[in-house]
Amino acid sequence: LDADLSGGGMGLRSKRFSMIVDDGKVTALNVETKPGVDESGAAHILGQLSALATA
Repeated sequence: LDADLSGGGMGLRSKRFSMIVDDGKVTALNVETKPGVDESGAAHILGQLSALATA
C-alpha cells in the first residue's frame, strides 16, 4: 500500500485505501488506482457492508 512519491519531493506515502475487518480478518480491501475516492469512499464501503449483512 506504499506509493513512492520521492520524485515530487514527497517521499513514501500510503495509497488511498479502505478495508473491512471482521474479527481480525480483512474481508475487503479497496485500493484506489486513480485520483478520487471511487473505491475507498464511504458510499462504496457502505455498499459492501450492506451486501455482507444480507449474505
